[in-house]
Amino acid sequence: MMNLFNKIRELISALDCPWKFTLKDLLKPEADRTEFFLGTILNFLIHSGSRLNELNPVLEDLTNLGEQQQEVEARVLQRYQSLMNQGKGRCLSFKK
Repeated sequence: MMNLFNKIRELISALDCPWKFTLKDLLKPEADRTEFFLGTILNFLIHSGSRLNELNPVLEDLTNLGEQQQEVEARVLQRYQSLMNQGKGRCLSFKK
């Protein structure tokens, strides 16, 4: 019972709910407080889904940038190796 209480209290607190969830809310719930807590949780679930959809294009852009960075690094390494093979490079080591 206490584990459930602690989990619910942590969830409500994480959602920045202005009301504190108490043990009384679990043992002898009042309708208005229960409605408020459930409304807070439902609003979070509804809005978090829409926020995730808004983040998808940003995540795709970050993935593309990561792939482009790897391609550029590979070209730089290839050119460095080409210069070293031609005897034009004076670097002793190459750090990534």
